Amino acid sequence: MDDVNYKFYHNKDGKYAWRKFQLINPILYVYLVNEITKKNNWNTIKIRFGEFKKNPNIICCSDLVESTSKNKDKGATINNWWNEIEQQSIMFALDYEYIGITDVVDCYGAIYTHSIAWAVHGLGFAKSNRDISHIGNLIDSVIQNMSYGQTNGIPQGSTLMDFIAECVLGYGDLLISKKLAQRGINDYKILRYRDDYRVFANQKEDINEIIKVISEELSKLNMKLNAQKTQLSNDIISNAIKKEKIASLDFEINKNISIQKNLLKIRFFSIDYPNAGRTITLLNNLYKELIEPLKNKPDCNEVLISIVVDIMYNNTKAYQSCAAILSKLLYYENEETLYKILESINRKFKKIPNTDYLSVFMQRITLKYNREYAYESSICKLLYDDNIKLWNCDWCGIQLDEKSIIVEDEIEAMDKVIPVEDLEIFERY
Repeated sequence: MDDVNYKFYHNKDGKYAWRKFQLINPILYVYLVNEITKKNNWNTIKIRFGEFKKNPNIICCSDLVESTSKNKDKGATINNWWNEIEQQSIMFALDYEYIGITDVVDCYGAIYTHSIAWAVHGLGFAKSNRDISHIGNLIDSVIQNMSYGQTNGIPQGSTLMDFIAECVLGYGDLLISKKLAQRGINDYKILRYRDDYRVFANQKEDINEIIKVISEELSKLNMKLNAQKTQLSNDIISNAIKKEKIASLDFEINKNISIQKNLLKIRFFSIDYPNAGRTITLLNNLYKELIEPLKNKPDCNEVLISIVVDIMYNNTKAYQSCAAILSKLLYYENEETLYKILESINRKFKKIPNTDYLSVFMQRITLKYNREYAYESSICKLLYDDNIKLWNCDWCGIQLDEKSIIVEDEIEAMDKVIPVEDLEIFERY
């Protein structure tokens, strides 16, 4: 069937680029997790991941990380990016002269589902043993059946699929390692964070050859590299850190100037570096330091709201941060002005396509004012429309109680203003 999972869309650039997310049917999600974590299956997968990591020249930095501190798992994974990718890249400047950077185009949408079995069991075994008693074949079969039998693409938007993508890309590391050894290339390092690759070597020719090998081997898994984002440089340190982070080294929230001036500075930064993670950090810091502590309505409140919406409109990664700021600023408006501003915001965002993801954050703002404030996304309508169904379960004869995903006690406990701690899982370091 085609509607087994719930699909919703996220506009990536405020224009025409978009990404499809999926909330996997809970019955299939739980089934897959149970099957994957059966002792024999889990041991098979763990052994395979160990094989992916045998070449010390290829370092995977995107294994899913469990936090051992008060930070959440996603925060630990992002910190892993800093410790493993940026810091390691800078260290490699001691030993290597050149860096090559590349990534995969639409990685999750490109993954060939049969390659999951190849990754788990090896190509030869998977080709001659197609029975779903083998966990790789089972995962392949279930993912195909989620998508009307399609063999191209896996659902994006869950930790489970991040794990499966990591398995396939780890298999890619194995293929790349073998091909480089066959070609006699040994003096190199590759850092991989999911589908992003950083290649280090002492000769330009080696960088080009390694990226060529990456392209060739990933093509066997139905993936291709992004030619526009592929680059080579002899300045490793500058390329180790994102340009927007370098540009913002001296840019901190200034408590000695107005909220409006701080917001304008962030807006101009976001124009130069659209959808930068650093913009999110600056917005979060502004919220924590100057906006959330407000005790009274700030000067020119509607002007502040307009600037925040403009940042939000052009920086889709900043939805959560901007929603938090808006929740505080709107709190000070009377009911008539509040709904007038909300209508203006909704009209503005109707000009761009695929804004289901935005609706989730906007509903968080309006939920405590009006539970039935209308949104087009089914996941938002679920709160007030008893006829909405997110997942098709006709194939198994089980009727899910979809309303059970609405935790009324949590909604009752929510404040109109989004708390600072809700930003933590979206923080970018």
